[in-house]
Amino acid sequence: MNPKLLHVLLVGAAVVIFALSCVLLSRGRRSPSCESQPRTEQETGSTSQSLVFADLTPAELAQVVRYLQGHLGLRLVDAAHANPSDNCIASVELQVPAKAEVLQFLDGAGARPPREALAVLYFGDQPDPNVTEYVVGPLPTPAYHRDVTVRRYGGKVPYHRRPMLGTEYEQVGAFLKTVAFAAAPTFLKEVLEYDSTNVAFQSAAPHGFQSGDRKSWFALFQNVSGFFVHPVGLEVLVDHSSLDTSRWANLGSPLRRHYSNLQSLYYGGLVNSALVVRSIATVSSHDYVWDFIFYQNGAIEGKVQATGYASSSFLYGDGLRYGNRVWDHTLGTIRTHFINYKVDLDVGGVKNSLVAHDMAFEVVRAPWNPEQQIERPRLTKKVLDTEDQAAFRLQAKMPRYIYFAANSKNKWGHQRGYRIQVTSSAGDHVPEASSMERAISWARYQLAVTRRKEEEPTSTSIYNQNDPWTPTVAFADFINNETITNEDLVAWITAGFLHIPHSEDIPNTVTVGNSVGFLLRPYNYYDLDPSIYSHDGVFFTSEQDFTACEVNPVACLPQTASCLPNFPPFTYDGFQNM
Repeated sequence: MNPKLLHVLLVGAAVVIFALSCVLLSRGRRSPSCESQPRTEQETGSTSQSLVFADLTPAELAQVVRYLQGHLGLRLVDAAHANPSDNCIASVELQVPAKAEVLQFLDGAGARPPREALAVLYFGDQPDPNVTEYVVGPLPTPAYHRDVTVRRYGGKVPYHRRPMLGTEYEQVGAFLKTVAFAAAPTFLKEVLEYDSTNVAFQSAAPHGFQSGDRKSWFALFQNVSGFFVHPVGLEVLVDHSSLDTSRWANLGSPLRRHYSNLQSLYYGGLVNSALVVRSIATVSSHDYVWDFIFYQNGAIEGKVQATGYASSSFLYGDGLRYGNRVWDHTLGTIRTHFINYKVDLDVGGVKNSLVAHDMAFEVVRAPWNPEQQIERPRLTKKVLDTEDQAAFRLQAKMPRYIYFAANSKNKWGHQRGYRIQVTSSAGDHVPEASSMERAISWARYQLAVTRRKEEEPTSTSIYNQNDPWTPTVAFADFINNETITNEDLVAWITAGFLHIPHSEDIPNTVTVGNSVGFLLRPYNYYDLDPSIYSHDGVFFTSEQDFTACEVNPVACLPQTASCLPNFPPFTYDGFQNM
């Protein structure tokens, strides 16, 4: 052999060995895991069905803003710099089209609904300041706008109901520093060691005691990470109802208050794979983890988990009547969490009925011994015909199986349906005698089923928070005993939990145990469990080779598809080396 050729081959072999060694070493250092699949970007055409519910793009948002600035005939100030006395665009979001139009489009029987935006504007620079909502469209090039405020709320929204913008919080902060705190510099310096930077504040709603009020308590905290559990015990009541910030005032009210597992051996099973759609919302000191989980048996779960910081106040006096001590001078204050879900569910078509199944014991003579009586459980059935029958109070007994029934039957002759199952440990609702209760009257009910109406899109309104005494939307009015048999139905589900903060909530409340929500479970909708057809399913006996593909399909799935860890062999109940 040519010596030069031999030399080249040896060098090449050395390079290959070195490269393989590097690969093997790097693999040895890396924890084994399923390889991720390459991300595939799907192009979305203008006629794509997904666009019906897609969020507005940045370009669409900008187009809406430009359109409003040029077509309202009013000077609009950037909301980031707006005073209460200015006109500004407070928010822009997708306007979801009418359900009938969407279904016609998705079923191929109609055109795609126009893409529109809902814009909320604060009109502070008007003789009659108010909040107005406009629908703007069609996107991406707007050509029209229409005022929908009266249609949605029965009238103009009074200006005092508007949610606070970031600028208003900044203005309150400036007021506290330059006016309220300036009135007691010695007290703040000696008691709180105040230096104008070491104090944070947080407000509470509603703002006052009656409709029209905009008087807010601002609780002060040490300005440290997680300040929510570091109250200093000082609270200031600020009247910020005037559109002129120079007229805001410290009301000088008392500066404290309290906030709350016989015979034949076999194994069969299916990995519980599910699609989870998750979103996380941070609301003040709390983080809410929202999950919508789609299971292989056709069930859908809506779940929310709460975490974040517990609510707190400064501990003094009889504070232990309102919660537990969690730190040196910190009281974890009792509170309730209530979540209302709107579930627009169509089972086998738009027209459904509501049916309740439960159990009752009947006393009968034993067939094998007529002289003896037995208590036998039987199935009870009832069609809930009206909205009043379908409204179940928060702590009241409710049929354990309630389902939307379709106008069709499965193979076994039963109405196809989907069951509503609520998972909740809610605290008590505000007494109905309260002047603010109607604003959150949806929380009266653990479940209420009503006819679906375009004019009843939500169970509450953002404006209710600032004026609960004259609610812009009162859910109690939705329930007016209309028939709900063979109608387009909506389920309003309330889930929640009572939270009495305790020492283990410091520094953060954990999600364990703080999970509530609901399930939509197929009830005679299918002829059998649809997950039985999943390729992940396995069934074999103790005499079969579980590594054979025809016995255990999972054994032959590629690693990237099954993502199963390599468990060590073990023996259990007659099975060897599993």
